[in-house]
Amino acid sequence: MAQMQLSPDNIRQAVAKKTKDKKLSRKISLYLIRKHTPLRLEEIAVLFEKISKAGVSALYNRVEKKRITDKRLGHRIKEIEKMLKIET
Repeated sequence: MAQMQLSPDNIRQAVAKKTKDKKLSRKISLYLIRKHTPLRLEEIAVLFEKISKAGVSALYNRVEKKRITDKRLGHRIKEIEKMLKIET
């Protein structure tokens, strides 16, 4: 699978187009950056400021669980991944 390298900026821009709520936008961006980039927890923590490595991991896990139970959130994440041409 030849997939171009996604940058955190690409992901944040795509999320911003689909999500007006700032808190939700931040959560989805962090989730997708953790899921689809090779960045380490500490690198993601630096990008998002005011969050620890453990916080990045915990937030990722919370969004992953909620994505499964909340169909609207799951659909929104799928739409953003489609915009970014991510194969899921």
